Amino acid sequence: MAMKASLARGQSVALVTPDRNLARRVQLDLARFGLASDDSAGMPLNQSTPARLLMLAAEAARDGFAAIGLLGLLKHPLCALGQSLPATRADARLLERLALRGMALPPGLQALRDGLALRAGERNADGRKAGAGRRKAHVPALRRGLGAIEEGRALGLVGRLEEAFAPLLAIPDPASFAAYGQALFQVAQAICDEGPDKAGVPNALYGGPAGEALAALLAGLRQAQDVGLSGRLHEAPDLLAALLADGVVRPAGPADPRLAIWGPLEARLQAVDHVILGGLNEKAWPALPKASPFLSRAMMAGMGLEVPERRIGLSAHDVEQAMAQPLVTLCRAAKVDGTPTVASRWLQRLLAFLPADTS
Repeated sequence: MAMKASLARGQSVALVTPDRNLARRVQLDLARFGLASDDSAGMPLNQSTPARLLMLAAEAARDGFAAIGLLGLLKHPLCALGQSLPATRADARLLERLALRGMALPPGLQALRDGLALRAGERNADGRKAGAGRRKAHVPALRRGLGAIEEGRALGLVGRLEEAFAPLLAIPDPASFAAYGQALFQVAQAICDEGPDKAGVPNALYGGPAGEALAALLAGLRQAQDVGLSGRLHEAPDLLAALLADGVVRPAGPADPRLAIWGPLEARLQAVDHVILGGLNEKAWPALPKASPFLSRAMMAGMGLEVPERRIGLSAHDVEQAMAQPLVTLCRAAKVDGTPTVASRWLQRLLAFLPADTS
């Protein structure tokens, strides 16, 4: 709201914060008003929609298509599996009702087929009992009203899953990470395929800035075939998650030149009419120093290495530089995820020196 008010006054405004979650939330709130802001740090690739689909596919194959992970994949907004998105979502709900609720099934897609056949037999048996004079209440409401057509649609969905995951399930264990990555991308493309009705339309996996970043990651995997990195298949999703965490998605559209979201480092040499210092809480600004798992502070000082506490001094310098703008707003969250927070030491010291009637 402070940024929007500054724009109404014709001022340029910037949010300076080391808290990337706060920066993304502010960016989304500004978009509600039709204001496009440029975050200098971008959005982490692992939080984008296509990357989440890729990770859900990797985790589903690793976990043997367990119910929770499989439903997360089937209800992803890009999951089509060769048909329209609404049809796939409806089939996923049928599969959930017919096979995934109740006792957990053994790993594998064949277990889904067996579970559908078993529970279809239970439903038919319950129906015969109800028709023989028992009350209809004996027929579980979960399966009441579901017939052969619904079972066929659920089986068809399992068949499309088997077809889509065939390249990944054919990978030997252990395997090279490059081969695993290429097979996983083939699986993700098949999951996002919306069938012949969308023939000629680019695959949704590579749409937008996040899709372009994923395509660059795939190209890097192809170029890295000669590195020889290999491992067990159950370890590959963790390595993929690390690669996605390092990726950055930049916005495609132009941002409002009067709006900016900076980290403390980017804000040092830039000037605006109004600067907002957000996230002034302990553990956020300044962040807690990270201890080295190999060297103590005394050992680092003796070797001439930078000790972790020096970062706190640099953080204080960032705050001092940012407060040299014409108009400064200091703010913090009183609670984070429902937990009370402690004001940053910079904010506490400033308030201690200001007059009591300062607002």
